Amino acid sequence: MTTWIIEPRDPLLVRDGRPFGPDPGARATSLPFPFPSTLAGGIRTRAGVNEDGIFQYTPNDKAALQHLKTLRIRGPLLVQLTADGGDIDADKWLLPAPHDAQLFPTDEAETANPTTANVRQLVPLAAQPEALTDLDQRELWFVGHPGNNVQSKPLSKAPTFWYWQHMKNWLLDPTLLTRAEQTLSKLGLNKLESERRLHVSIDAAKGTAKDGMLFETSGLEFTAPGNGEQRLQGAHRLALVIAAEDNKHTVHPGVASFGGERRLVTWRKSSVELPTCPEELAKAITDVGHCRV
Repeated sequence: MTTWIIEPRDPLLVRDGRPFGPDPGARATSLPFPFPSTLAGGIRTRAGVNEDGIFQYTPNDKAALQHLKTLRIRGPLLVQLTADGGDIDADKWLLPAPHDAQLFPTDEAETANPTTANVRQLVPLAAQPEALTDLDQRELWFVGHPGNNVQSKPLSKAPTFWYWQHMKNWLLDPTLLTRAEQTLSKLGLNKLESERRLHVSIDAAKGTAKDGMLFETSGLEFTAPGNGEQRLQGAHRLALVIAAEDNKHTVHPGVASFGGERRLVTWRKSSVELPTCPEELAKAITDVGHCRV
């Protein structure tokens, strides 16, 4: 499979399916992260264009179109690019934060803008002899913190993406993160920031704005703030990455439109491969016969 970097030039707008028409006050809000199907459609479209960026197949080319639809991908994943922005930083893969991890402030005074946090794991709780429930413990059960030793509320702005090394440690041995407080900026990224833009509808015949026809869009910014000494150097560049299987269609690198409003992205190849399941994790799943999903 070939690894592709998709770096948005403009704030990326990937719609959530809610209606968005030519009405005053309409708002188009982006999803917090694009669906895999969106990237699959993007790479299939890209595989069907020629060097001039023109889609080269007609509805009569049924065999070629059907072959395009079978092109499979892995991803997308979020990644931080190298300092020059030319390639993937192999140590900076970002994966969705695990849902069985909760972060709590280390200092109640820093709950507004915390810099560190304690990580606690959610696990199935032991059944209480006096408690009554209609849940079947073999299929669905309560989760929480053993011993009920947590006295504060979870962070409201916990990282929504974790760096791959921390994710791998969490999957292999959660105590590697729970035994000591974690620096949030090193653990991962809070979220992709949104940029809101106010637009006005234009009368095509007159070339002037239509009265009252204002609408708003909200797109995803693919940048991450620096930390420590790197903060002075500005934000880090982020990108989407997929691995696409090689087929008879040629995918051309370059600039193309993607998502809502035909925002521009850059397609380019990388020699860095997507993270795979660690051997020790696969062995642990085989040994115990189950895994966390």
